[in-house]
This record gives sequence, structure tokens and C-alpha cells, in this order.
Amino acid sequence: MRKTLFVFLMLTAVLAACTSVPIDPAPTPEPTLPEVTPTPIHPSEPFITPTLPMSEVPEEILRLAYDDLAVRMNVKWTDITLISAEPVDFPNSCLGIETPGLACMDVITPGYRIQLQAGRSAYTYVTNLAGQKVILAEGAGPSIKTTPMYDRAVLTWSRNGGIAGFCDETKIYASGLVVVTSCKADLRSFQLSAEQQALLTAWLAKFGPLDYSYSDPNAVADGMSTALTLAGTGNAKPSEVELSTLLEFASEISLQP
Repeated sequence: MRKTLFVFLMLTAVLAACTSVPIDPAPTPEPTLPEVTPTPIHPSEPFITPTLPMSEVPEEILRLAYDDLAVRMNVKWTDITLISAEPVDFPNSCLGIETPGLACMDVITPGYRIQLQAGRSAYTYVTNLAGQKVILAEGAGPSIKTTPMYDRAVLTWSRNGGIAGFCDETKIYASGLVVVTSCKADLRSFQLSAEQQALLTAWLAKFGPLDYSYSDPNAVADGMSTALTLAGTGNAKPSEVELSTLLEFASEISLQP
């Protein structure tokens, strides 16, 4: 009996030793994901006013011209090129733009002229110094006659009276701008030719300041008066022939279209 029990216990021990005991496997490590830095989302970059020539036109005025053209042409600011932006003197209160039915004062009006390009076309904007209204000069283009700001008249010629009832005045500015006014016609402005400008420059350098006037005697019916001033910087006094040449020059200039 004891022997049987001993054998049974030995067999039980052997079986226990041979029985595999399940062992929990080591936990599989979670894969390490690379750290991702989120890409910041920037708002759309605002349009920036292009760099202006040194102190030519205030940025807020140029911005108005860019805004207007961008809306008109349905383009972005980056599609617009600045051709020029400069202070100028306009020949009248309408900023050099003749509009039917709109009365303009014949006074030199300082302001700004801005020329922009979009695509293959150029556009001219004009405004007064305050920039209260930036106007697209449609169809005007080069016909808008302006002068550098603070330009001064160097020759003034006028005639009044006579059988024809003249009432004309012609002013020529240092830049070569000519402004012709008359009680019988619309204001005109144009630029001297290179040859005319050379003549005027030579006279200004040669002659001193000149203030000439002539009136027909009171007894003459339909008498006419003529006047000419020249802002010369030289020392010479014009002879009668030279004075006659100056008067003829101014008269011919006043008749140009």
C-alpha cells in the first residue's frame, strides 16, 4: 500500500513538472510616432502700396488710385505697375480735364498726377493736394497739361481791344507749359516745341526783367493795348528789333491750337 502511494506521488510530481505553465508575454511597446509640428496658417498677406519716388505723392493718395484701378479692371494690386507719381500744377480748377457743362476756374491748381499701368494700357489719375477726389482721366491721356509744382510764369503776353475785340492772355512757364486764356474761347494748354523752348531759354539768360506795355492813343477808335513781361535773369536790354521779335514770338504762340 505504501509502495503504491509512493509511486502515485512520484507520478504526480513528474506530471506537474512536465506540465507547461503559460507565461504572460511581455507587452508589445506602442510604436513611437514622429513628432509633427503643425504648419501655421497665415492670413492672406495684405496689399502693400508700392514704393513711391522720394516724397512725390502721399501714400494714402496713391492707395486710392490703386484701389480704384484694381476694382475697375478686376485685378490685384500686384498686377498694377506704377509709371509715375508726381506733384504738378494744373492749368485750371478742373485739374486739366475739360468736361462739357462743367465750369472751370482759370486758376493754376496744384495737385498730383499718377500714372499706372495694368496689362498693356496706361491710366492717368489726377487729384488736388488734399486728395479729396482721385479722378481717372479717361480719354485725356497726354492732353492733360501740367507743370512741375511751383513752376513760375517766365513770359506773359496779353492783348485787349481792337476792332476784333481781343481779350487774350498767354502765359509761358519755365517748364515750357503754355496756357492761353480768352474771353471768346476755351482755355488751351500745350507744350513749347524744343526749338521754341531753346529760344525762350536764350532770351531769359540774355535779358534782364522786362515789363513792356503799349496802348493806342485814346483818339483811335477801337484802340488796342498790348503787354509783355519777361522774367529774364540776364543784364541786357532788348533792342527794338529784339523786342519786336519777342512780341511776335508770343503772338504766334498764342495762336497755336
